[in-house]
Amino acid sequence: MHISRQGGRRPGSVFRPAWMAAAVAALVTGGCDDLLDVTLPDSVTDAALENPVGATVQVNSVIASVECAYTAFTVEASGYEDSFQATAPAVGASYADYSHEAGEGLCDAAATTYNFFDGFQIARAEGYKAYERISNWTQEELGNQNKEQLLALTALYVGISLDVFGEHFCDIIIDGGPIMNPGQALDLAEQWINTALGHMDNAGGDFAGVNGSTTSVRTMALGVRARIRWAKGELAGAAEDAAMVPDGYIANATREDGVERRNKAYNTHTFVRYGIVNGPIDYWTGKPNPVTGVPWPEVIPFTGYLDLGILPDGRAVDADGYPITTAEAGAVEDTRVPTSGPMDAQGGATGRAPLKWKGLDDDIPIVNWKEMRLIRAEADPAQAVAHVNAVREFDDLPLVTYNPTGEEIENMIIEERRRALWLEGRYWATKILNVDKLWFPRLEGFDQYNHQLLGGVRLVYPVTEYRLNENLDENTDMGTGCTGPWADQKPELGRGTSV
Repeated sequence: MHISRQGGRRPGSVFRPAWMAAAVAALVTGGCDDLLDVTLPDSVTDAALENPVGATVQVNSVIASVECAYTAFTVEASGYEDSFQATAPAVGASYADYSHEAGEGLCDAAATTYNFFDGFQIARAEGYKAYERISNWTQEELGNQNKEQLLALTALYVGISLDVFGEHFCDIIIDGGPIMNPGQALDLAEQWINTALGHMDNAGGDFAGVNGSTTSVRTMALGVRARIRWAKGELAGAAEDAAMVPDGYIANATREDGVERRNKAYNTHTFVRYGIVNGPIDYWTGKPNPVTGVPWPEVIPFTGYLDLGILPDGRAVDADGYPITTAEAGAVEDTRVPTSGPMDAQGGATGRAPLKWKGLDDDIPIVNWKEMRLIRAEADPAQAVAHVNAVREFDDLPLVTYNPTGEEIENMIIEERRRALWLEGRYWATKILNVDKLWFPRLEGFDQYNHQLLGGVRLVYPVTEYRLNENLDENTDMGTGCTGPWADQKPELGRGTSV
């Protein structure tokens, strides 16, 4: 389910890509057999968008844009999650450099592009427009297209886009408007999810997603709202939603065995190998943690993805935040973080590749029941072990039988997130919410392949947004969304201290 688009966008302007108009025009004229896998020029007028016959295509295009952006996002996230070092000297070398600025461009212009920003922005902007149009059409005009289901899907995927921005950016800017802070963006994301749930009620109940993405759109929406509320620190509400997601449930960004619908994490990390899986970060030197003022130890806690293990009593991390590995007596392999033996990588390096994804057509979870269990664990520390054990039991791993207390519970949950959700783009948000103990280089130091580590924690928009948006000033506004409760999460912009 993909529609390619030729051409670019003007930052700071309203997104109105014309590929959607072309797709609708093709639908109306009957001139295309497969509307969701075509490449069209930006040359068809927007008039076709006003034809209700093409409502489903408009909604599917929003979904396709989100799914394309999401697969690129998981690659970028894996860098901020300390999973990889890039080894290629040029091509593909930027995904693990902790850049403070989101990259512009199509999300899948080539195998080596990981641009997710435009994909989510286009989905959000076109979702706004599609929602407005479909709202104004009658069910009679829509024919056999279910109006309430279309509106529910549109609102859901707009909410997903806004959630990504709210969880990972300082400045969130809508259609050339002023800066919203992360809390405002997450509030807006939750409003769209609530709207989606309302349309599901109007539609008469639950229904399946598009292209096999989910068996239950309602459950998907509750899972997205759970993590929005978790990101806002509203743990009770997050846990309430998370409890509605049954064990074993997954909603996916669906991938297919086609070039433009590839699982980019598999392509980047496993197939082409533009980098290698990181061991414990013992090669970094830099300033103390700016949040606590305490120097980082020589080996950074909660890092390293090689040979991860679990002790017979279920312990996966020690009291100082160092992961248990299979080198420790009695530890068994954590099969959720599988890696290869030594392999050649780009740039002449040798290292391990991840084996979690098996091919280009592997789907990527957007909502994973395991995260829902871990949200519930965080919300109710007294039941944290039970929730972690539910996740462990599913994967036939040692259950937690030791008795964690206090900070040990927090460490247990963090480490479980790091492993259970590996390569799914979810641990980056965990790091952002725990900058007192989880590391970002903040424009200090280099990796082992002499790549400079940049300043990303949260991100700012591409610099062109601040230059072309009449409401903003590049020199004074960049990063200003990260004030108050988000001040410690501001990236180092190279223009002074970040916190």
